[in-house]
Amino acid sequence: MSYPSRPEWADALVRRIDTYMQMDHWWRDEAQFSTRRYGNVGAQEPGKKDFEEARAVAEDIRERGIEVETEVTSMDEWVILKVIKGTDDD
Repeated sequence: MSYPSRPEWADALVRRIDTYMQMDHWWRDEAQFSTRRYGNVGAQEPGKKDFEEARAVAEDIRERGIEVETEVTSMDEWVILKVIKGTDDD
């Protein structure tokens, strides 16, 4: 199974944002960065530094005036930054 090409708006985020987080999922109006670099895999606990990085990336996106919503969550040791593009422009 192959993923569709990453949308241009998501490619632009990757080029403009300096982070160790990886964009690992994308859809037409949503992209997801994730990391477990500082997470505890054995205990399945997310790392504090990973949360700080996700929040910093979200703030960087907002400061650049990019019209998206962001949400930081975790699952086990993974910290996830979801970026949701507005639907009024393609």
